[in-house]
Amino acid sequence: MKSKSLSSTAHLSGTAKPRFGEALVRRGLLRQLEKIETGALDLFEGDTRHRFGDRSAARADAEITVLNPRFYTDVAFGGSIGAGEAYMDGSWRC
Repeated sequence: MKSKSLSSTAHLSGTAKPRFGEALVRRGLLRQLEKIETGALDLFEGDTRHRFGDRSAARADAEITVLNPRFYTDVAFGGSIGAGEAYMDGSWRC
């Protein structure tokens, strides 16, 4: 697993660059995901993988690949509806 700074935008090489607010919201959303206690979630940003929840699990229970940094603001401010809209817009896939 590659480790990158949460404030770095290098994880999104090949995708749209995040604007200032998106980078700030991204850090906050990743902090919230750190609170997952049950199961394992892998979130991919380019070639970087973040594991949330059970880090000792052989496989994640779910995977999300972020394709556009707007994903973070859509989820943070729109909740599950925002996540659904971001999925329809192509900002992420599972």
